[in-house]
Amino acid sequence: MTFTFLTRPYCGLCRQMLSELEAFQAAEYFTLKIVEIDDFPELEAKYNEFVPVLLHGEEEIFHWYFDQEKLLNFIQKHQNVQAA
Repeated sequence: MTFTFLTRPYCGLCRQMLSELEAFQAAEYFTLKIVEIDDFPELEAKYNEFVPVLLHGEEEIFHWYFDQEKLLNFIQKHQNVQAA
């Protein structure tokens, strides 16, 4: 499973969430694609004030703060769908 992490280099919340995601990534297998939002005007227009944002495809998992429960629920839900 691949998640997209929208970030900015000068964003303190982004650094915090990335640190938490990377620690969590060790326990739950997933790939993290890191995208600097300012390089993509269409993403900046859509998510500007919500950075950092974690996405799976076009679906937003959460923004501003890491939410382990939401991420676990999302992973489990999608693993169950794939297994069915």
